[in-house]
Amino acid sequence: MSDRKSAEEIEREAAEWVVRVDSDPALAPQLEIWAAEDPRHAGAYYRALSAWRLADRGRALGHTFAARQASGTSRRALIAAAAGLAVSVGAAGFGWKVWLDGRGSLRTAVGEIRWAPLADGSRAALNTSTVLDVSMDAASRNIDLQSGEAWFDVEHDPSRPFVVRSGPVRVRAVGTSFSVRRYGDDFEVIVTEGTVEAWREDTPDRSAVKVSAGRRVSLPATAEPEVTLSPTSEIEGRLAWRTGMIALEGRSLREAAEEFNRYNGVQLVIDGDDLAEKRIVGWFRATDVDAFTAAASIALGVQVRKTGNTIILSSSSDDGNVSPAHQPL
Repeated sequence: MSDRKSAEEIEREAAEWVVRVDSDPALAPQLEIWAAEDPRHAGAYYRALSAWRLADRGRALGHTFAARQASGTSRRALIAAAAGLAVSVGAAGFGWKVWLDGRGSLRTAVGEIRWAPLADGSRAALNTSTVLDVSMDAASRNIDLQSGEAWFDVEHDPSRPFVVRSGPVRVRAVGTSFSVRRYGDDFEVIVTEGTVEAWREDTPDRSAVKVSAGRRVSLPATAEPEVTLSPTSEIEGRLAWRTGMIALEGRSLREAAEEFNRYNGVQLVIDGDDLAEKRIVGWFRATDVDAFTAAASIALGVQVRKTGNTIILSSSSDDGNVSPAHQPL
């Protein structure tokens, strides 16, 4: 029988480490030793830490141990301990680190989703193929999104605005939660909590638009910013990537293929404009291309053909019927 620990055991140990280091920051060196024992440990610790910060700790970490109410000092110590860990990204072949002095780079490879605590107590979730440069000091908190997409849960600090820069776009917040996605020269900001200000530096007036929770703003290169009020379900769908999912709520097959191609080396190609505009519904794991193509085959009657690292979807009939495809979590 193998001595390799199960994923469940590692998740339980990680949750226990979150509470232990919260209670006694001096245990941080022991946490680093545990993290180095198995390449899965650090990732599990970050997931447990994120759950701890996102929800009530007793509910998020389970009832097998007592979660005490932490002071502001112990919370900062916990975040600092996590920020001191260097996390190796296993199969990706490279690592990343958040430095305690607030400077460093974070990056993900194709198909990776990473959660990272920042030195100020904020946290970031990085989507696939994302690069962030972090620079924080006593007067400012600056994030440079060089590529990709990231969601931020910002620690409230009115004296140090939290500014995300991506090309000509700027997004400024004090204590809020929002995402920024870069599509070449176009950008999208989604606010899940609080309010942010967003603007483009390359426009004549550089006027900022205020975007509050439940809204998203498009910042295209060739048009005025457009703020849209979105239902909670739509925002959850657009940010489903934080849990490794793709939500296709009535999106076209072309849009679905573009999303899956962001996360996988195997690329989807749609053969025919009519087929590309057909709609499909469902939630899918971002890296499970086979499950998506199987669902598309059943729902839309498409033919699936694989050639090397390309999967070609083509029409097998001209009936034009569209049915929803549901892929269980």
